[in-house]
Amino acid sequence: MKIGILTVHDSANFGSYLQAYALWKFLTEQGYEVYFVRTRTRERVRQLYLGGKRNIIRYLSQYSYNIKKYNIMIPEINGFPEIALCDVEKVALDLVIIGSDELWNVNTPIFRNEYFYGIGVGAKRKITYAISCGSATLDKMKEYPQLVEGMKQLDVVMVRDELTFGNVKNLIGILPEKVCDPTLLVDKKIFETVYDVPIKEKYILVYGYAWDKELIRFIKRYAKEKQLKIVSVCMHQKWCDENIMCTPLQFGTLLKNAECVVTATFHGSIFSVLNHTRFLVCSKLPKVKNILEQMGVEERILVSRDYKSFVQTLEKKIDYKVVDEKIEELRRRSKKTFVGVLDSINATLY
Repeated sequence: MKIGILTVHDSANFGSYLQAYALWKFLTEQGYEVYFVRTRTRERVRQLYLGGKRNIIRYLSQYSYNIKKYNIMIPEINGFPEIALCDVEKVALDLVIIGSDELWNVNTPIFRNEYFYGIGVGAKRKITYAISCGSATLDKMKEYPQLVEGMKQLDVVMVRDELTFGNVKNLIGILPEKVCDPTLLVDKKIFETVYDVPIKEKYILVYGYAWDKELIRFIKRYAKEKQLKIVSVCMHQKWCDENIMCTPLQFGTLLKNAECVVTATFHGSIFSVLNHTRFLVCSKLPKVKNILEQMGVEERILVSRDYKSFVQTLEKKIDYKVVDEKIEELRRRSKKTFVGVLDSINATLY
C-alpha cells in the first residue's frame, strides 16, 4: 500500500519534525511505501524560518540564529521522501493520512487550508491519525462549514486529545478513535543519536516560544541559586545565557543532560518525559494538559504563579517507572487501533 502523510513536516520547530518522523518510521516498519505530501515550496519554508520583516529590528537581531537553524534543519527535512500535493493522483497513493499535529486548529490561518480536511486530495482513501484542533472551540470550527464537510468525507478519524474528540463528535456525529501522538507510538530509541552537547557547565534548558517577565524572573532566580547556565534551544531568547541549535534527533540528548527543563510546549513535555528529565510546564493549552494527564504527570504544570510553587513543582520527584508503564499502555492501545485501521483499508484495496 502506498501511503502519503499530509502534515507540517517542514515547520520551523522540533515538535512538528519529530511527530512526522515518528509516524514515517512507524509506517515504514509496518512495510508500507510512504511519502510526505509537500504543500509549500522550500523558498516559502525558508521565509518561515527567517520570520517577517515587519519588525525589522527583531528580524535583523535574530537573522544569524535563524539562518543557522534553517541550515541545520533543512537537510533533515530533505531526508523525507516527498511528493507534491498536485501529484498525489499521478503517484496513485492508496491512502493519505492527515496528521498528526494541530492541523484542525482553525484559529491559525494556515490550518484553514482545505487539504488538511481531505478536500482536493486525490487519494483512494483518506484518514487522520492523532489529529488535533489545538485550542479551537466547537463554535469557532462551526464558522467553517466547508471544512466540516471535508471532515465528514474522511474514511476514519483518529484524534489525540479530548477537545478534538468532543469537537469531532459534535460536528460530524461520530465517536472518533483516541490515539497517542506518533512520538509515543514508537520506541523512544529511534530518537537517540550521537551528540556532543556543546554546553560543558550544568544548565537549565528552556524550550518554548514566548516567555512572560514573571517566568523569566523565576528561571533566572532559580538558575542563580543553583549555579546553572540558562540555555534555550530551537527558539532564540535574548534573556538566556546561550541560544543553541541542534538537529531534532539531538534534542533528546540535550534534554537528558540538563539538570532540569522548563517548557511551554506539547512536544517539549513529551520529550522531557521520554528522557526521564526533571521538568516543569508553563502552559494552559488543553492539548498540553491532556497529554500530561495521559502520561500521569499533570502535577508538572505550574498552577500558582509564585516562586515557591515554581521551585516545588520543578523539584518534585517523578516515578518514571509508573510513567513508563502508562506510556506503554497508551502505545499498545494506539498501535492496535491504528494497525487495525490500516489492515482493514489494505484489505479493501487488494
